[in-house]
Amino acid sequence: MKYSAHSFICLLALLFCGTFSIAAQAEPRVISGGVVNSKATKLPQPEYPESLKIAGIGGKVQIMVLIGEDGNVMSAEHLIPEPTRGRQSDSDVARPHPLLVEAALEAARQAKFAPTLLSGKPARVRGVVVYRFVDKDDAYGPGDYEGPVRVQSPASEILNGRAISLPAPAYPPAVRASGTVTVEVVIDLAGSVESAKAISGHPVLRASAVAAARKAKFSPTYHEGMPVKICGVLVYNFALPD
Repeated sequence: MKYSAHSFICLLALLFCGTFSIAAQAEPRVISGGVVNSKATKLPQPEYPESLKIAGIGGKVQIMVLIGEDGNVMSAEHLIPEPTRGRQSDSDVARPHPLLVEAALEAARQAKFAPTLLSGKPARVRGVVVYRFVDKDDAYGPGDYEGPVRVQSPASEILNGRAISLPAPAYPPAVRASGTVTVEVVIDLAGSVESAKAISGHPVLRASAVAAARKAKFSPTYHEGMPVKICGVLVYNFALPD
């Protein structure tokens, strides 16, 4: 069978369109995620250059990341804030020190995120990771760029339900005591118990409750996109063993 030149061109066009259509369908969708600090399953903190820390040079660094279907960071670049009202150009925008940008980029590339599904299919996410480098004289504390500690009164929040691991306390041997023991805890930026102190309960049960509280684990807590420490209480109920 012979094909005319016109038929051959049409056939090539159909093949090209089909190939383009398949490629377009295979291309994963990219959705906007905004500030994605709180969505990270692993968010390493950048190294604050000692020379800048001593000199009191800090600030906020925003990193635009492209998160792949597997939750890994595919690319990272410094996001320069747009001029606000009253500013004439980008030259008027305060830019962070290049060493801070370099440290933030290195940390952002190591971040991990939970995979994002869109209509049941994996999607890429473009978002912003925000880092704050605070100088040694800032109210947040010496060299602390992770953000402020969110302080709560001991009885304001019971944290039992927020724990991802909450070992039960051991019942002290040869003890005939029961009741509730309340332990005040401070959770660090990674979700581990930084300190634990019994504030109520039977004296002979307190040590066991504190030992169990120190082994508890929590997911990191974020405030305004930055990891923070939290303070709360863990409540343990002791019943007489059978």
